[in-house]
Amino acid sequence: MTAFDGFFMTLRHYLFLMLFGTTVAVITIFLLLRGVNPLQTGTFAPTALLFSIGLAISGMCTVLGLLIRIRLSGSRRLMSQHVRISFRQSIFVACLVVLALLLSHLRLFAWWNILLAVCALGIAEYFFLASAAENMSQQEEAALDPSR
Repeated sequence: MTAFDGFFMTLRHYLFLMLFGTTVAVITIFLLLRGVNPLQTGTFAPTALLFSIGLAISGMCTVLGLLIRIRLSGSRRLMSQHVRISFRQSIFVACLVVLALLLSHLRLFAWWNILLAVCALGIAEYFFLASAAENMSQQEEAALDPSR
């Protein structure tokens, strides 16, 4: 028994929490840009800014990706699968953007660095898709084989 047994979150609650977190991240970005001198704070301001940008992008991409996914696919998948895929892909996009900003800050930004990051994220997404397909085929085999 886990701490989350019996805890169910509706899509409305999930979207509300994601939009609230995204709004807090966007407000944090504006406060950092308007009120903090990065030359006086050392590494705190750039780190907080990159973290807030990552959270804001992740939240926006999750909500938009989920809404687009729901609109385009209809009801062919469970809602939890749409949420999981949208969240995973938004994390990938946010990591890519934060990496590009970090490389730019360090003056290491080059097209081949971003190409390597995109390839690495593509390989990671492939492994997620392959794992999901393998799990689905195992579930179908278990449903067809009554001896299991």
